[in-house]
Amino acid sequence: MNISIMRLVDENRSVRDYATNLIFIKLVASLSEETINTQEDG
Repeated sequence: MNISIMRLVDENRSVRDYATNLIFIKLVASLSEETINTQEDG
């Protein structure tokens, strides 16, 4: 029983890490776009 609980925790952690990575990638992408836009304006 403990093994299955640990397995669920590991799966939840990987899903949460995946979601966090997606959010981080989107954040970095939006920041990069803003930097490119400001460089073009200048």
